[in-house]
Amino acid sequence: MMSPLGFPFFQHYPNMRSITVKPYMWSNGVRKRVQVTLKAENDNGEVVEKTVWRKSDEEAPVHFNDSLNAISANLTHMADATHMQMVIREAKHHGIDSLMMIHDSFGTTPADMPKLFDIVRDMFIELYTHYDPLQRVLEETEWVNEGIDEYVPSLTKEGTPRLRKDGSPIMKRNPDFIRLPQLPNKGDLDLEEIANSWFCFI
Repeated sequence: MMSPLGFPFFQHYPNMRSITVKPYMWSNGVRKRVQVTLKAENDNGEVVEKTVWRKSDEEAPVHFNDSLNAISANLTHMADATHMQMVIREAKHHGIDSLMMIHDSFGTTPADMPKLFDIVRDMFIELYTHYDPLQRVLEETEWVNEGIDEYVPSLTKEGTPRLRKDGSPIMKRNPDFIRLPQLPNKGDLDLEEIANSWFCFI
């Protein structure tokens, strides 16, 4: 996924349960051999182990719950980082080159604070006038169903399609098809009112 400014954004929570490190030391120096055992759950809930002598380049399965719990916060962090980049760029355009940022708080020298005060709000309005986070996520995830039918024929034990009396196949939901949720309706927030906010970031 790309941020509104074109920076790549992704999260990676591998399904690793434990790492066991066993160093072996020789008397002729500090050479060390490390054995690492990776444990991960597969789709059937079975624990799979793999022992390697160094960190493997192979990716462990993604941890579903960790990814699910983190996505909202990570999307917010990405949007905040985009806003900060926009503020820095606009501040530079206005000759402000002394900036201090802590997460989503902005600071500069006293003489430049009034202008930065306006820039922070103007960039926030500009960002969310053109960027809908939920719409972007939906657009970026629609590809997961490419070439996958939502419904597939129900099969007998022999692998043949089950048929209705009229000869048409009985269909069932395809477990490989991911049903994406509908976007919620938007409220009546007027983004332009943010320009009048005293407590927007700074």
